[in-house]
Amino acid sequence: MARIIAALTIASILSLSPAWSAERINTDYRGPDAGALVFSTSTLQISMNFTFLYKKKGDDRDADSVFGAGSIVCDCVGFWHPTMSDPDYNTGYETGKVQIQHLPPGDYEVYTFTFSGFMATTAWQWFPKNGFSIPFTIKPGEATYIGNFARHPSLGTPLASQLGATGYFVVSDQSARDIEIAKKHDPNLPPVTVSVTDVTSLNLPNLLARDMYGPVKP
Repeated sequence: MARIIAALTIASILSLSPAWSAERINTDYRGPDAGALVFSTSTLQISMNFTFLYKKKGDDRDADSVFGAGSIVCDCVGFWHPTMSDPDYNTGYETGKVQIQHLPPGDYEVYTFTFSGFMATTAWQWFPKNGFSIPFTIKPGEATYIGNFARHPSLGTPLASQLGATGYFVVSDQSARDIEIAKKHDPNLPPVTVSVTDVTSLNLPNLLARDMYGPVKP
């Protein structure tokens, strides 16, 4: 399902940045035509970091190209803390945050995800074998909600034989919860359009539209 793109020292990974140049998406754009992107990121059952990446529609970058892309990040495990710090919600099973970004208007698409790990001085970074498209549109003076991006452990579920220990992702509509939280973060948030893609249509084993398996045994 996933492939290891690099087994390099951290210094080597950083040295690749200039060669992978791309126009950077300004996620704090404050022009008069700016729109807002609203989403939430969370982990289910156990804390796991991950990032989904998005680009402008028509950008032909590879699925493993990250530089300049917009990011949907779950910093769910820190060096100094074992779980997400200062979450917007924590049920004991799901822990997450609602986030708002300000973007230039246009058509965008989420095209890949990534997560990483370390072994001694070696850094490993995983991407799906192929990219995909979760489209969304940013309109001037409006906000677009694209869903909750959550990671669930795969071990202990029927998906373990396909995914191993990498985990899978649930992309779902939690707008009833998330938009209210977003309005608390930004009382001036413009009107919000809910635009959540049903990822079932992508036919990918690691992207689900609902949490099918619930708590699993560690």
